[in-house]
Amino acid sequence: MVKTKKTTNLTIYDIGGKLGSTGGHFGGIAATELMISKLGISSSNAVKILEIGCGTGGTSCLIAEQYGGEVTGIDISEDMIEGARKRAVKKGLKNVTFKVANAHKLPFENESFDIVIAESATALIPDPSKALSEYYRVTKPNGQVGNIDLFIIPGAPEKVFELINEVIIGAVGRAIKIPTADQYYKLFEEAGYTNLSIEKNQESVLEYTSFKYMKKEYGILGLTKITLKMCYYMIFNGAFRRLLFKIRKFQRVVFEKDENGKCRYVGYIVLVGQKPG
Repeated sequence: MVKTKKTTNLTIYDIGGKLGSTGGHFGGIAATELMISKLGISSSNAVKILEIGCGTGGTSCLIAEQYGGEVTGIDISEDMIEGARKRAVKKGLKNVTFKVANAHKLPFENESFDIVIAESATALIPDPSKALSEYYRVTKPNGQVGNIDLFIIPGAPEKVFELINEVIIGAVGRAIKIPTADQYYKLFEEAGYTNLSIEKNQESVLEYTSFKYMKKEYGILGLTKITLKMCYYMIFNGAFRRLLFKIRKFQRVVFEKDENGKCRYVGYIVLVGQKPG
């Protein structure tokens, strides 16, 4: 039976860890594969990779399994890291490790990694500029950075910002300001990265919530287990239930689409850059 103690004050990320769900990221696996391609990650080019905000290790394990190299994932949530470690053990992966850590103060030496990546994480960090200076510090000269994140369309109505922060406050305990695509570019440029490129997508932002994606990610049995656990928390955890209702409203309004099937107010970026040699 699922235990209910210690769940009263959980964030959505802690609960995601308990459910065995990564929570997904904007753009889903297609965005991840695009980022991997743009970074030139391949099985013939084994490198050391750090993932910031790895959740339950979906992308870290994917890279370790399909491309080799040495992968490290960090997350501030102990439950997420526990889930990530279980995923790695289940897959029999020896080239991926996970640890609880804060992106504001990464527990690694200078110039430790060839590539640093983050998916739906950078914008949620209390001080993105401070975190990016840490990304930069642990990146080797000529190393690369990859980032997938939600961006806001300039001129979006105030209700969008209000709904975003209504959910974010419930998830991480504080309000944030989602950057525009140009603001992301500037943040990484100010951190010191060069050769920046950025691709924007306003169509498949919520791909990770589709049945097709979730079936591929978890399998039918895994998806069934997650659904049953979610039902349990919906019944016995009022905070989780209220937050889930807010998320549904958030998705309906913030991700409203126009007649061409594009989100009116938000999209996601795939950004890559390089640390000068």
